[in-house]
Amino acid sequence: MRLGLLIKDSEYRDALAARLSSFDNDLFVNILNGTNKDSSQSLIVTDILPGEIDPGVLKKISARTVFLKSSDKDVPADLHSVFKYSSVSCLISELSAVYNEWRGCGPGRNHVSKLITVCSETDLYSGISCLQLARQIIYRYGGNILIVPLSYVNDYGSREYSKNNDLQRLLYSIISGRYKRPDIYTYTDSYGISFLHLPPGINPVAYLSEEEIMLILTEFGSQFDAVICDAGTCFRSENLAVIKESDHLICFGNGRREIGLGSIIESEAEGKVMRIRLSGSPEEAAELDRCIQLIYGREK
Repeated sequence: MRLGLLIKDSEYRDALAARLSSFDNDLFVNILNGTNKDSSQSLIVTDILPGEIDPGVLKKISARTVFLKSSDKDVPADLHSVFKYSSVSCLISELSAVYNEWRGCGPGRNHVSKLITVCSETDLYSGISCLQLARQIIYRYGGNILIVPLSYVNDYGSREYSKNNDLQRLLYSIISGRYKRPDIYTYTDSYGISFLHLPPGINPVAYLSEEEIMLILTEFGSQFDAVICDAGTCFRSENLAVIKESDHLICFGNGRREIGLGSIIESEAEGKVMRIRLSGSPEEAAELDRCIQLIYGREK
């Protein structure tokens, strides 16, 4: 996403540019000062009020402009706006929605919700690691968490859903605009962790297209505080797309198997990687706790 900051408050502008650039590697932030050769592909973020802009110009740029407001009276309801002092994640979510609407890319993902992907040297520990991660997040920070399996074997299934076709019904409800509540397509365990209605064994999610997976993650991202994707050792192209979209990537391993993660995922995703050594010792628990603190302490 390309952003052009046209902000009179230079101190706020520079601080915002720094925070946005460090928060997401896929953000390209330019400061618009009249010397920019081409800003036509950028979403404009400005603290200039609509009343200060020529009506003809305002009409031309309104679809790709987000106004920073200090109160509800600053910007008319038919224009895009966001509260100036929202958290970075809230700002990015609002800007992404406007950007994707302007570019015709759909609603985009809710960046208030955290998207975390977990991979492992072996599928034997991937499911256990995801559960430990989710339980520890809920214990420390609360909220609701959904685990979505992406590997070919589903470790979170229930036999009562073996004869159902809930995944296809879920996709149809999202595409048709009839999706309403997550509890229709998910169940929650005693720890407060939610899972899709899927059978154990062969995982139908692993055979979905990239577009279908992104639809599910986008929809549930607006319903859950965090979505954890369990990729295990399945690095098919669709899962690599999820990794690139994820806010964080946690890789579990014991060093016995070199999976070449740095070469599997592209360089722009490398900065998201956190590695935890599987040992079953207190050090492993401490490393997991450190990763969670990094994930949830990033905005502080």
